[in-house]
Amino acid sequence: MNHIYKVVWSRVRNCYVAVSEIAKGHGKKSPSEKWGGKKAALLAAVIFTLGIGGTVGAAGPAATEHGPASKADGIASIAVGVGDHVVSSNTDANRFQGATSLAVGTLNIVDADANAPFDGAASSVIGQVNYTKNANAAIIMGAGNKVTNSYRDVSGLDEATINKIMGYYQKGQMDKVTEILQKAVPNSGGQVMVMGGGNTVDYAQASQVMGVSNILKGTKDAASKYNLVDGFQNNVDKVQNTYVVGANNKIDNTQNTIVIGDNHSGPSYIHGTTNSVIIGNGRTIKDGYGYLYDQDKVVSIGDSNLVHRSNESVAIGNNVIIKRDGSGNYGFGTGNVAIGSQAYINSYVNQSDSIAIGKKATVANMAGTLENNFAFGTAEGKDYYGSIAIGENSYARSGSTMIGVHDYHGQLGDIDIDFTKGKSEGPSGIGNYQASINATTIGNNSYNNGTFSTVLGSYTAVSGIYKNAKWGENPHGIQNLGAAVVGSLNSVQGLSSKEYKSSGMADSILGSANQTKNANGTVMVGAGNVVTNSIKDFDATDFQKTTGFDNPNSLSDAMRTAIKAQNGGGAAAVVGNGNIVDNATNVSILGSKNSLKNTAKAQLLGDNRDVDGADNSVIVGSAKETMATTNKNVTVLGYNANASVDGGVALGSDSAVGDSDKSGKDLNKYGFGYVKRNASDADYVWQSNLASVSVGSAGYTRRMTNVAAGIDSTDAVNVAQLKAAMSNAGSNINLVAGDGIKIDTNNGTYTISANITGGTTATDTTTVTPKDSNSGTSGDSASTDKGNTDTSGNGKGLVVTTETNPTKFAADEGTAAAVKPSETLTINGDKTNIATKVDGNAISVKLNDDISVKTVNATDSIGIKDGPSMTKDGINARDKKITHVAAGTETTDAVNYGQLKDVESKVDSNSQAITNINSHVNRLDNRINKVGAGAAALAGLHPLDFDPSDKWNFAVGYGNYRNANSVAVGAFYRPNEDTMVSVGTNFGNGENMVNAGVSFKLGQGSSYAGVSKAELAEENQKLKANDAAQDQKIQNQEKEIQELKKALEELKSHIK
Repeated sequence: MNHIYKVVWSRVRNCYVAVSEIAKGHGKKSPSEKWGGKKAALLAAVIFTLGIGGTVGAAGPAATEHGPASKADGIASIAVGVGDHVVSSNTDANRFQGATSLAVGTLNIVDADANAPFDGAASSVIGQVNYTKNANAAIIMGAGNKVTNSYRDVSGLDEATINKIMGYYQKGQMDKVTEILQKAVPNSGGQVMVMGGGNTVDYAQASQVMGVSNILKGTKDAASKYNLVDGFQNNVDKVQNTYVVGANNKIDNTQNTIVIGDNHSGPSYIHGTTNSVIIGNGRTIKDGYGYLYDQDKVVSIGDSNLVHRSNESVAIGNNVIIKRDGSGNYGFGTGNVAIGSQAYINSYVNQSDSIAIGKKATVANMAGTLENNFAFGTAEGKDYYGSIAIGENSYARSGSTMIGVHDYHGQLGDIDIDFTKGKSEGPSGIGNYQASINATTIGNNSYNNGTFSTVLGSYTAVSGIYKNAKWGENPHGIQNLGAAVVGSLNSVQGLSSKEYKSSGMADSILGSANQTKNANGTVMVGAGNVVTNSIKDFDATDFQKTTGFDNPNSLSDAMRTAIKAQNGGGAAAVVGNGNIVDNATNVSILGSKNSLKNTAKAQLLGDNRDVDGADNSVIVGSAKETMATTNKNVTVLGYNANASVDGGVALGSDSAVGDSDKSGKDLNKYGFGYVKRNASDADYVWQSNLASVSVGSAGYTRRMTNVAAGIDSTDAVNVAQLKAAMSNAGSNINLVAGDGIKIDTNNGTYTISANITGGTTATDTTTVTPKDSNSGTSGDSASTDKGNTDTSGNGKGLVVTTETNPTKFAADEGTAAAVKPSETLTINGDKTNIATKVDGNAISVKLNDDISVKTVNATDSIGIKDGPSMTKDGINARDKKITHVAAGTETTDAVNYGQLKDVESKVDSNSQAITNINSHVNRLDNRINKVGAGAAALAGLHPLDFDPSDKWNFAVGYGNYRNANSVAVGAFYRPNEDTMVSVGTNFGNGENMVNAGVSFKLGQGSSYAGVSKAELAEENQKLKANDAAQDQKIQNQEKEIQELKKALEELKSHIK
């Protein structure tokens, strides 16, 4: 005998129960056979006995149907509304299709694919015209949503597990039943949740879509998993672990990526990105670049950013661009960082690790002949160097560093700065002034167009003609090569140096307001100095060869060779302030307010000197007023000393050498004691073929002491030699009275006396008087003998008395020293740096081996043994650290490691902030789940009908949304049939909500209002009669109960 089971409402148990009846012989299979025999009966019995309610006549076992055209085919499924349908093919293989699914609303369909045995199972569809197929464990709330091919088999519910569930159920251990079913949930079903309207999900699993008109898709072979899409009109395809929040975004083939913002579509759609974070709106400009295309580990925060062919990069700001312009033959760059509005990095090949920080900060890493020439043996592409640009409008090309704000428009040096003229690559507008590579520029509004050149200071300009030409074809490419300028307001004017190709090369400037033009090899320390037309072009052959340099050492060797070959180039060395050098080479100035022009190979140490055309000269000493020197080969040593004859030597302060003395006598004429060229011993008239040596001037003489006896004809003689010569002279002498001599003759006796009179000058008074007889020996008369015998005698001596005022010698500091003629002027060193030495008739002034000065200028190098060294080419720290560096406070200060660590900490803080955003999004997700569960629980509170004898009634509701649960409690009070006051709250998940309301009716009211007691008594009698009729019904119900018991016994026998 076949038994079929029918679901009927039991008034005794107040729920639907299953009863059996003998099947009619119509040839149909019984439902137990249809659902798999004992297993289906067993599952149905479990569900029925749990008291699941519904409408009598549900199609699936324990299913609930309510509403026009609604149909629930799945086991324990629910279809409530208009045209809702939970579909199941009701075959043995697909008996679990649509099981426990829910379709509530209007025209919702949980469809089933014949090839998916768990299709539609455990799905919840609430709203209007939603649709699922080949999907299970799906949650849909809203309208017009579609979920397809979101399907996985159910895990952990084999027949043995189902038998275990039945065992727990029969023992009343419902917590065990729940535990088993809960364990099956995480690894079962497609698990897609959709909330909103018009969303489409296809081939996706374990993902969430919220909003309107979103699309999430995968493929049959690779479903999109673990994704979140929240917003409007997003199109997300073939993605894994991707979060999208915003509107109008197009994203495909991404993994582990977060996108928050709008309009990442069209030219800026995201493709193939992995492990990245994009926060901000997409770029709407159609500039031909694929935005975030096949890139990895990218962080982009801001609107309209572009990150192209650059991995592990960071773009923060608005309109930030990181891109690679080169062809697809090169790989992607890495490690680029662009922060600031319109910050810009462009690598032509795949240069990496560039930094652009600041508004319109620009990095242009090119790959032309200039870069190739100085690539130092690296292969073209990734091994090329990146650049650093920090500050508003800063610009750095290929290996360069620029730090500082650039906002000045106008003349600076010979540059007419205008960001709007001839605009170069990038937004900064100053690239045309920074066309060289490997340049270092630190300071506000400073410019540097020199390869391997350095500028440190504000408003300093190193300009050049070279701009974007092939290296080697532009003869001015080596302008400013290796130049170093430290200080503010300096200018190396290469734009105005068109005649020479190597102007500015090897210049070294330290100070402020200094200027060079048409000069190279210049060394300048101080302020307000000007060097022009001091240049010898260096040979550029080695620098502009196309094969380039193997390493930095080879470049250094080439520079040293070129500099030595031209004897240092212009090689003007200036230390001091306010000096001018023009058309002079291989000259040096140490001092202030000097002018040196049209001169070669001259050295000047002092102040107020005006030197013009004085080749091969040495001048040491300052002048009181501007003093001109225009003769060649002169040597001047002393304050106010000068030489006005070629080859002249002036030694001592106020010494002067010229072509004539003060009396106008021509010192080059014969007979004035000057050496004659090629003179013989017989010549007693000599003439000099060189200029004289002066140790004084007219009216200012000096005695030369400690003079050795002369030997050769041209040697100086001393007084002792003169006395010996006089004593050896014979008697046959022709006496001629010379100047100052008086000879009286009397009978062959000659009386020789001095013919000297005193005189007075502006500084001296000289008197000549015979010596007092009491003060010395009286003179003897001369012998009257004739012949060769000479008998001498001594006359009275003459006393020449001269009263001479002391000579005053002044220095830069202190009171002038008064030195009398009999006294010695001592030239002292400072016992620290300068030492003096008398060597014969020369006084040498030299520097000590160890000196201590505020500044040092070295023409070649300064070094510490086994330690750091400085050359005109740069500083070699020899792998030594610079320690105890104070924290920089100004824009041009050096920074220490602590400050860098602070910047690193801030970057880490930014990274942590991004992590916190993710955390907040996760917490928001959990809160939404909890709020959704709470709302569902509150929606489950409903009042009972009005009972005038029991005006209070209470309700309890339960809600679940994703992984959140909530319980709600409500109270309802009806003072009369027309009015109700309600209050409710939920609890259990931390997101508590409260509602309250008042409901009332308007109209005629109840027909029982105002009924009298008599009428009530009459009504009571009618009720008694009705009770009697009900007693009869109860008897009939008792009979039905007996039938039910019998049916249960039969059911138990089937279970066994």
